[in-house]
Amino acid sequence: ADGFGIHPALLDAALHPALLLDTGSDEDRDGGQVRLPFGWNGVSLWAAGASTVRVRLSPHRDGAEGERGLRLMVADAVGDPVLTVDSLVTRPAAVEQLRAAAVRGADGLFVLDWTPLARPMGTDGPVADRDGWAVLAAEGSYPDLDAFLSGLDDGEAGPAVVLAEFPRPDADAVADMAAAGLAMAQRALELVQKWLAEPRLADARLVVVTRDAVAVTDTDGAMDVAAAALWGLLRSAQAENPGRFLLLDLDLDFGSDVDLDVDRALDLHLRDAITQAVDLDEPQLAVRDGQAWVPRLMRASVGSDPEGREGTPAALDPDGTVLVTGGTGTLGGLVAEHLVRTWQVGHLLLVSRRGPDAPGARDLAARLEGLGARVRIAAVDVTDASAVADLVAGVDAEHPLTGVIHATGLLDDAVLTSQTPERLARVWAAKATGAAHLHTATADLPLALFAMFSSAAGVLGSPGQANYAAANAFCDALAAHRQAHGLPGLSVAWGLWAQSSEMTGKLATTDRARMSRSGIAAMSSEKALGLLDAACAQGEPLCVAATIDPAGVAGVDLPVVLRGLVGGRV
Repeated sequence: ADGFGIHPALLDAALHPALLLDTGSDEDRDGGQVRLPFGWNGVSLWAAGASTVRVRLSPHRDGAEGERGLRLMVADAVGDPVLTVDSLVTRPAAVEQLRAAAVRGADGLFVLDWTPLARPMGTDGPVADRDGWAVLAAEGSYPDLDAFLSGLDDGEAGPAVVLAEFPRPDADAVADMAAAGLAMAQRALELVQKWLAEPRLADARLVVVTRDAVAVTDTDGAMDVAAAALWGLLRSAQAENPGRFLLLDLDLDFGSDVDLDVDRALDLHLRDAITQAVDLDEPQLAVRDGQAWVPRLMRASVGSDPEGREGTPAALDPDGTVLVTGGTGTLGGLVAEHLVRTWQVGHLLLVSRRGPDAPGARDLAARLEGLGARVRIAAVDVTDASAVADLVAGVDAEHPLTGVIHATGLLDDAVLTSQTPERLARVWAAKATGAAHLHTATADLPLALFAMFSSAAGVLGSPGQANYAAANAFCDALAAHRQAHGLPGLSVAWGLWAQSSEMTGKLATTDRARMSRSGIAAMSSEKALGLLDAACAQGEPLCVAATIDPAGVAGVDLPVVLRGLVGGRV
């Protein structure tokens, strides 16, 4: 403990016996308060370097107002004095205040914010001949890319910009949204693969146009949850192929909102915005009421609500049951133990494909039961809607379901040109379809928590993970959909856990190096679980939980959404 008269950890340990002293009032205890150190008086250090100490604490009242406090005497192993404190005054603090203070400074929690584009709409930019732009849409220049390519003369280069419209699907129920989202992502995959394979388009930019796929302003209407998946896939396409794709979300529909032809609508509403985005190297853009917006990650403001929100740890009834999918896996087990230790959850329903036959499942159950929890492990395929409905219906009525954490996931990485609809569907099922089934099965229950583990890949884009990014972006949008309908909803877009798991264990050295170049550093399990607490406390539907180090990243590798964080590790 060089540099310390008495090491802070040793001094902290010396104060632990104070918890056994009743220095509070009945009012403190009834109000759920604890007493914490407030003022130190008469502190004397008599010796330095002690590694083992004995402590004597005695309660007393200090000053004219009789504030409650402690006298502290610390001696070494042979009884010689090390430290004395004439008066350590304590004052009460509410447990909720402590939780808020703990998460307010949480390092590594971010939200996706939208900021107006730097220049106003209507300014000119150097994008080449705008008259050469083409629109792929039912009401556009061409119905699809094949029709457009067939119209090009042999050897003729394509235009500088091609817009491809993805209209909103006709889906209201979330289960239908999941199916529509997969279909839309598969269509987008086919389109971008054809685009990349066509040499005549090597210098062109494909602008993928959606409607209400992202939540930009407080006045935005209902999000298109299905189209959000397309954004996840295209973000990874952008990461693999810089400068080839631009994402554009609108608050209008060419076919119904604009009473004029598409080319005229393009002139009035989009050309300036797209030109600015290209000029400023902004690969993602939203237009609302004629104003262009771009996304940026910002530090989350957490712990600012003293009353707490639904979805915070304090809102979970210890007599209720929390369901954790992927609950027998490495991360699921860590979360389950955290729920018991930190959130005082008394009943757990851990779900995985293999259930109690999963490696380590029985040991996990024994460990959790040793902490005082009651544990049930079930083998359920969350991609099966009936099985999920039966699982939820079978929860003990005496310990009703109060929370859901969806931590199931599957990786099947490949560069975009090697992805297939089947690989996309396989990854989609475990994450997105499972989330949709859990939503449907619990929509009528008074849950306090509905959290989904997603990935920063869906927000930042990740080379080789277009399928995974699409599925996780769907979960991010589902959380917003739930909140918009008065239900608890949270999607935590995780960075890289240092703890090896079923998914991260498959990451090669090159994968970790790639993530590092993108600004993502590994974080300990302790930090990650603390960020989970913070995410649950702050109330936004989407949080990115990651150690981000943009300062050490090569500029070409830095995702554009991190530009607002440049300047150091955050």
